[in-house]
Amino acid sequence: MAKKLVVASAKATGFFAGDNPARWRGHLKAIWPARQRLTRGHHAALPYAELPKFMHQMEHLSTAAHALEFCILTVSRSGETLGASWPEIDLDRCLWTIPASRMKAGYEHRIPLSGCAVTIGRNREE
Repeated sequence: MAKKLVVASAKATGFFAGDNPARWRGHLKAIWPARQRLTRGHHAALPYAELPKFMHQMEHLSTAAHALEFCILTVSRSGETLGASWPEIDLDRCLWTIPASRMKAGYEHRIPLSGCAVTIGRNREE
């Protein structure tokens, strides 16, 4: 979209005349083959029965492992977890409030924290 605006702006100010040379229809489509759509499918999921063992293995690992554990426990997106700041997390009330400015949908999101999530927070806070 922005590329179209650059060409349109250049045309309007007299810096460019003619058709957009990078336009697909009527230009590049005639000389380039159509793109092949990749079908990636879904990533394989960890079987639910194996989750406790997986979580136990992460207990004594790095901060990144604790972030992943927190992400799993809160069922949040990785970007939300990695962008979290301490003012958002109230360990005493067991509540994580993500401000609207960080949410894809644009509204505040409140996530109740389980005991395990609070423990991770208390351990990382020290």
